[in-house]
Amino acid sequence: MSCWRETSEGLEWISSNSATSHWVLKWTNVMPGAYVKLSGEETYSGPYLGALGITARGQGEPGNLYQSNISQIEVVRDRVEISFVPSGWHDTTVRYAWLPSGSDQFDLELQVSTRSVGKLHGVELGVVSSAWTEPEKHQGWLVSMRDESAEIRSKDGRQSSWFANQTGFELDGLVSGEDGRKVWPPSLMMSKMADTGFLETAHPIDISRRYRSLSGITQQTWTLGYPMERGVILRSRFRGRLLGSEENPDSNAINLWQSDFMAKPLPLDN
Repeated sequence: MSCWRETSEGLEWISSNSATSHWVLKWTNVMPGAYVKLSGEETYSGPYLGALGITARGQGEPGNLYQSNISQIEVVRDRVEISFVPSGWHDTTVRYAWLPSGSDQFDLELQVSTRSVGKLHGVELGVVSSAWTEPEKHQGWLVSMRDESAEIRSKDGRQSSWFANQTGFELDGLVSGEDGRKVWPPSLMMSKMADTGFLETAHPIDISRRYRSLSGITQQTWTLGYPMERGVILRSRFRGRLLGSEENPDSNAINLWQSDFMAKPLPLDN
């Protein structure tokens, strides 16, 4: 029996922690992703581990994965897979798969493949998490890029509707190192009332660039950034966990949490 139950809002996660949090995976009239309503609250916050979009060199825009280009929603035991066929991408399929992996914790696997004969350059998939009722707009965010090619993808004009010309970015001091050897520590998004937080990490080799709001409420992570053609499948991985007001993990606990995630085997058999 699956831990998901279909409702009018989407797929509800039947969790052991349902007394304090109510999770629903939504995709209708919202950015697809996990949303939570805490005990005593009237509205959901999120998305958490939401489907931000697909881009490639000179193509795409954040927010281009939505309800109208969903091709399939499948529940495989406790795993929910939502597949998108975005318009104008020549038979390219994008799949986001959410899997509960602990108390108020989810793993997310992203996958993209194409049947197009031509080659797509710099293909990226985006994930957004916001500990509020909707993601913030970009104004003075912190940014870190994996390498020079990822930096160019931040400025090549594909994100005009999200990044105005006057938008300024400051370097993210939490990320250190050079190119592929960069250290990407987990990020903690905090709600405006600072009573709940969301701890998120991605596998470091998958991250292309990452944006964090100065308020600490919203984060966007773009992964991959590699060429792709017919027969090639690209995958990347995330983990996120909701923290209650009584939880205040120290750096050792957070590092152990990330290490446990990184020790998982590569998802080659899905």
